[in-house]
Amino acid sequence: VKDKSRPMKSHENLLLLMEALEFASYRLKFEKTKNDEPYLNHLIQVCSLLSTIGEVKDIDILRASILYDLVGRSNVKPVDIHLRFGPRTYAIVRKLNLEKSFSNNKEVVFQESYAGLNEAANMIKLADLVANVEMMVSCPPPGWDIERRKIFLEWSAKNINDLKGTCPQLEEYYHCIYTCDVEEEMKYINVSKISA
Repeated sequence: VKDKSRPMKSHENLLLLMEALEFASYRLKFEKTKNDEPYLNHLIQVCSLLSTIGEVKDIDILRASILYDLVGRSNVKPVDIHLRFGPRTYAIVRKLNLEKSFSNNKEVVFQESYAGLNEAANMIKLADLVANVEMMVSCPPPGWDIERRKIFLEWSAKNINDLKGTCPQLEEYYHCIYTCDVEEEMKYINVSKISA
């Protein structure tokens, strides 16, 4: 199947990304993260990690990284994303949400027709995990004691390890967070590192 990814190379694509941000900001205006920050901040961080650390230039992946959580956190329906942002962005968002609530076989067949769809979804999953680890280390949620943070970081390490090879730059950045922050500031927590 022909790869229909669209590298981010123009002012037009920047406008497409800004459209996704505006769309998400309106629909998530009341949503908060675990540490009571606007949830949109988390999605912006995921997109930023992909574009800066991961060097992702594919506009559909970047837009999907802003939009993927809207389906479960707002009244946005998948069809809204399809109509507004096109079939490939929609396909990536659907792929990321399949395990949550979608089971229509026709939708799955439609998604799988796009080359690199699994890889695109996995990159967003990885960036999401790395953003959560960074948040947990730099600004842990109020009321989360050491044991709860340890469990979360161990769970994250396992999931990041499952995505090994998805994006070496993001994996290296995760290791940097681990060695510079987790080991330094939480050295008494024994969190399993991703195997080399």
